[in-house]
Amino acid sequence: MPRAGSAVTRTRTAAMGVLFMLTAAACGGGNDGLLDDTSADKPIAAVDYLLTEGPETVGLYASATEEGEDDSPTDMFDAELAACLGQPAEAINPPALDTAVSATFSDQDSSATQDETVEAGSLAATYTREQVRTLAAVLAHSDYLTCQNKSLDSEADLESDVEMTELSTPDGALAAYRVTFGDAAYLDMVHFGRGRVFSTLIVNGSGVNGQRPDTALVERLAEQIARKLRDQ
Repeated sequence: MPRAGSAVTRTRTAAMGVLFMLTAAACGGGNDGLLDDTSADKPIAAVDYLLTEGPETVGLYASATEEGEDDSPTDMFDAELAACLGQPAEAINPPALDTAVSATFSDQDSSATQDETVEAGSLAATYTREQVRTLAAVLAHSDYLTCQNKSLDSEADLESDVEMTELSTPDGALAAYRVTFGDAAYLDMVHFGRGRVFSTLIVNGSGVNGQRPDTALVERLAEQIARKLRDQ
């Protein structure tokens, strides 16, 4: 079974070689995704803010992660995005204090032979409060989505049309997006930032005809992560 980020990694490798591991409107919609935790700072670990087995993952099969490079929820905030937004690269991708990757949750067990699958996982990182606010401000930039799509368009080895669109934001999250790879794969991302934690939920649907992630499933998984960030 693949690691949490492998759905992204496989799609990225096959389609374009860009990082889609991991926010746009930091306000609006009644969400409290960026409200600071006002309690005194205490030691925290990124692993405590990952998607884990629970009522929200019933019906999904969990598998252990594999070692990989894509361990930060800000891997997609690269120099090209910074240049497009007119920001220094180091400002939009500060070094994390701690990072963690969840298990992979799939709608098929390891013995399944079906071509179409849905996989979910999450990435989390801890920062200073100011850095989390800075990340949210970058993601709230009015040109964020346009710049991400320009990056996709600039890839010379794309084998299918690729487009990022904005989705309805689940409660407690900053924003949500879907990256569509023609009709072959769909990658939904939900981004969270609160206190000293930045986290991203990834739900990937792929296969012969491409399986769109179920909105109810995405919202259910997002609620678990949002709750953990509130409790930090």
